[in-house]
Amino acid sequence: MKESDKLSKKEVERASSNSDKNLIKLYKENKKLLEQVNQVKKENKLTNEDLLKIIKQHLPIPISIFKDSSPLESLVKYLKDNLNLGLSEISSLLNRDQRTIWITYNNASKKKLVLDTSSKITISLEFFSERELSVLENLVDYLTDQKFSISKISSLLNRDYKTIYTVYKRAKEKDAKSK
Repeated sequence: MKESDKLSKKEVERASSNSDKNLIKLYKENKKLLEQVNQVKKENKLTNEDLLKIIKQHLPIPISIFKDSSPLESLVKYLKDNLNLGLSEISSLLNRDQRTIWITYNNASKKKLVLDTSSKITISLEFFSERELSVLENLVDYLTDQKFSISKISSLLNRDYKTIYTVYKRAKEKDAKSK
């Protein structure tokens, strides 16, 4: 390391001071939220790990990531690259084998998928852990339950109407068999 690349003692102290001020400001802004989270933890006797797991299960996933690519690949890539989750954590949250998640992420990376995260319409991550339905079936099932039409869903996902209709019918058949 060159001498010119090193920070002076004053620069380090100034950066530390600014960092501390930012942390204090952030704490003050979120104090009520932190108090509410602590209250929920106490009432439900949750550990930090339990609380994190619950939060991760309910992460909002923008439906626009599912446009034009494999739904599972898109979901795994989004969770890994955008939310910085580990592959083992993703496999746990999606109720899938770690090897499947690793292969899926590898395939998505080779394709150099670019995910569109602009959608205001989201779906909770927990819907994708239901293994009776595929990722796309879960997505279409959720959106139809939210009163989206098949044509609107096909438009949102940039897929053929017939494909979405077939996926919808398949999901309904699977739901009927499981009841």
